[in-house]
Amino acid sequence: MCAIINSGDIMKFKTDKGFSGNLVLQEQVVLTALDTFSPDELKVYLYLSILCQGKKNAEIEDIANKFSISVSQLADIFASLEKKGVIKFSGDSITLKYKDEKPEFIIKPALDPEVVLSTPQSETKEIITAAEKCFGKMLSPKDIDSIMNVKHYYSFPSAVLSAMLGYLEGFERKSVALIEKTAIDWYEKEITSLEKAHEYIRVLEEQRTRYKTLASTLGIYGRNLTKREKEFADKWNNVYTLEQIKEAYEKTIDATGKISFSYMNSILEGKGEKPSGKAPVKRVKPSGFNNFEQKKTDFDEIRRKKRESLMKMMKGISNE
Repeated sequence: MCAIINSGDIMKFKTDKGFSGNLVLQEQVVLTALDTFSPDELKVYLYLSILCQGKKNAEIEDIANKFSISVSQLADIFASLEKKGVIKFSGDSITLKYKDEKPEFIIKPALDPEVVLSTPQSETKEIITAAEKCFGKMLSPKDIDSIMNVKHYYSFPSAVLSAMLGYLEGFERKSVALIEKTAIDWYEKEITSLEKAHEYIRVLEEQRTRYKTLASTLGIYGRNLTKREKEFADKWNNVYTLEQIKEAYEKTIDATGKISFSYMNSILEGKGEKPSGKAPVKRVKPSGFNNFEQKKTDFDEIRRKKRESLMKMMKGISNE
């Protein structure tokens, strides 16, 4: 069934989630779009993403003309996209729909200098003070600009960004790149209030302490746990006692002559020689930010090619 629209109609565009002006595309939707959308459907969908996330209004005829198609063809595309579950069409508005998982493609818009300059001086001073305290030195204008860009790209309240900088102050190696990486993590976990920031920092500090304690118990000094080792550490948390883990480590050294978290895990899970210790404690259901897990994929090359295809398509739209 074709959507009923007329050439003079002005549509309102919005999303079912707020992403503060960034162009956010979910990987599942994008990969499905690349495989199943027609070229015109993909172009229109990407353009609708820009309109919806900017909460803009646009005339139907202007959209049709942009892609050199008729209004009736545009109506058919709207109907097809709605059937595929990526938009909701309702009379005078179109809503961009998202799945439950977090977005993975975040296209940051160019900053408007007027927006940056409009930041209250008191907020700017607060952020610069927190940043220089974090680094333990005066920052260059370039570094300050980069940090202010983080605030505006991800729409962090000044208090939240200052809390983030305070958390990073405890890191040995600090850089603007670390701030940007942390900002993406906080953005994806929707850390948008000071209350959420304090709770997340508490969780992260507990996690860091747990990693350090485990590393010390296993005789790991002079380096941090690897990503894979941290995954095992998180898996064992609230399941095995530190004594059990230490015994599994000793049995691993006796059997292999080196530390191996995967071998230790096989012992702990009963696939190898079990540590004596106490029985595993009952798993405590994680809550809050402990539920977050990093996504994994076995199709890196396929995804890379699809990302390149997407970016080429978006570049073509922006140049039209």
